[in-house]
Amino acid sequence: MKFLFLNYKYAVPLVLNQCGSLVYYITLASTDLTLAVPLCNSLALMFTVTTGRMLGEDIGSSRAALGMLLTGLGVALCIAESVDEKP
Repeated sequence: MKFLFLNYKYAVPLVLNQCGSLVYYITLASTDLTLAVPLCNSLALMFTVTTGRMLGEDIGSSRAALGMLLTGLGVALCIAESVDEKP
């Protein structure tokens, strides 16, 4: 255990992952669930693919990029709809 926590190649991703989990739970606690759950799930997929791409992984064809673009558009629509409903 000591080796893992002192190894920056393990510790940095672990800390980033835990920060993401903390933001997820804070978001779920403070936001309407009908908005928070789809946003968190879709953005998690987008961040995973983007991070993989930055690390040199192949994300696939242009269909994958189109899927991410459409997911981003869907997130924007959900947020716009949520803002319009606020009194």
